[in-house]
Amino acid sequence: MDWKKESGSSFGKESTEHVNSLSKLVSEEILLQVSQKISRETHLIIDNYRKEKHLSECKWNPYIQAGADLRGKEILSTPKSIRPNGKEGMDAPYDFGYSKEKFIQLEVITSLASDSLKWLIKNGAQEIFYLFLKDNSDFLLNDDSTEDAVGIYIAETTDNYFMGAVYLAGKDKKMPNRTDRSKLVEAYNYSIDLVESKYSPTAWGKMMLAKADAFEIYRNKEASQKDIDQAVKMLLQTFADLRTDEKK
Repeated sequence: MDWKKESGSSFGKESTEHVNSLSKLVSEEILLQVSQKISRETHLIIDNYRKEKHLSECKWNPYIQAGADLRGKEILSTPKSIRPNGKEGMDAPYDFGYSKEKFIQLEVITSLASDSLKWLIKNGAQEIFYLFLKDNSDFLLNDDSTEDAVGIYIAETTDNYFMGAVYLAGKDKKMPNRTDRSKLVEAYNYSIDLVESKYSPTAWGKMMLAKADAFEIYRNKEASQKDIDQAVKMLLQTFADLRTDEKK
């Protein structure tokens, strides 16, 4: 493989053979510190992304973190959802004590390579986030997750640095009133891009009221699925009314 200096590239199965012959050019302690730094920064980017998409906050979980860290290392040699031991990748947190009363419902894996550790330190977190989105277009749009972590593992060869990255998210099996809010989030986010000057004050006012109601329903953790579906219906109806009322 040929990567330009100070640049990064995702890599696949054909590249994993290079990871098997590591050289001790940089201490494992430094690589661990860099991995932890990129992990924290990526998690912060994901938190901000959830806020932008009006998704509920996920709490960091140490058991998920331990599993994600291990998975980051595993995917450098086995870049797929099945672990080297034959188990599902999402099972890794249970190896470290994650409660059996909870379950991991999402794993997103990706990888990045560069000939510059400095480049990874500067750009690694943002690049990993972009790759998460590229590999899974529905990344984070499931509102059920309540806790998560990002695992990063960096391996060094004589020529390059290889970084495995894994996002794991889980939830409590016994959490009451689990509802599907994805359509509500999608409709609300659509309204953000609308331009007021294109529509009459009456139609725009109705849409804004429906938008405010939808936001309150979203914030209400006790809202029923019926309430959520009704809020989506009302918001979509105001979108239809806007189109018929659009100024020429």
